[in-house]
Amino acid sequence: MSLHESTIEHESPPTALETRESGLMFAAALAWLGCLAVVLHFHESPFDANIFWTSAIAILALWPVFWWDVLQSRRTQPQTSLFTYSQAVLPVLRLGRRQGQPPQVWLPRLGRRTVDRELQRDLEEWLNQPMLAISLLVLPVILVEYLLAESIQNHVWLSRTVQGATAVIWWAFTVEFVLMVSVTDKKLAYCKQHWLDLAIILLPLLAFLRALRLGRLLRLQSLGKTARMYKLRGVALRSYRALMVVDLMQRLILGGPQKRLLRLKQRLVEQETQLAGLRSEIAELEAELAAMTPAATEKLEVPAA
Repeated sequence: MSLHESTIEHESPPTALETRESGLMFAAALAWLGCLAVVLHFHESPFDANIFWTSAIAILALWPVFWWDVLQSRRTQPQTSLFTYSQAVLPVLRLGRRQGQPPQVWLPRLGRRTVDRELQRDLEEWLNQPMLAISLLVLPVILVEYLLAESIQNHVWLSRTVQGATAVIWWAFTVEFVLMVSVTDKKLAYCKQHWLDLAIILLPLLAFLRALRLGRLLRLQSLGKTARMYKLRGVALRSYRALMVVDLMQRLILGGPQKRLLRLKQRLVEQETQLAGLRSEIAELEAELAAMTPAATEKLEVPAA
């Protein structure tokens, strides 16, 4: 199949089967990430061993599904990118897979959409209210964790509730970050601008790897140590809670029209910088052509913006 034929094929409307497959893989990626959230937040107590190992096994069981998906993608798109293969290694990246030309992504409620600024705006508005609600869970979780340590000591269900709520918060932050990165072209710039969200996502992973390195997974031997555990959290987890509070304050202060106005101003600055660079490059090329031959002094007529 020629490149031209392949492009036409991908520009055609998706079939019902392709839409259904996109929805199933999106759900599978959410489930995989949910299992990972449980593993990262239920590894400190032997009382949670069943929850921990069930989620770990589910992660391993879901992985072949994403390898199969990548192989299927390779059949329809021979020039599969390295990023597509990375989705089999880290399935959460499957949430925002781009397909076709121009690049499109499939999202719940929004359907298959072309990746552009309009999609970025719609996705931000779609995620704004749910993420604000999720962020509001941060304060009660922190209060319970630090003020009711004795109750957590005597009630396993309370400890699991705190851990579960924290896992849900982490899961939601990760979903939002991956989706927004997937629909932006300047991914590195987005990560720098949203470093706070990235830190919130990475800190629990660092804490888990540290516990794994020290051999402290599921090593808490009695509920009598639970209160001390919650009071003597590591630096990573204490920073994690602090960053979540900062993020909540930012969402409350910069939410709504103010946040959108700030984003628009930032985009305006970026566009003006790009336009200035284009004008400078055009002027340099015109000067170079003029120096080479008199015939090259004729300038192309560029329509006014």
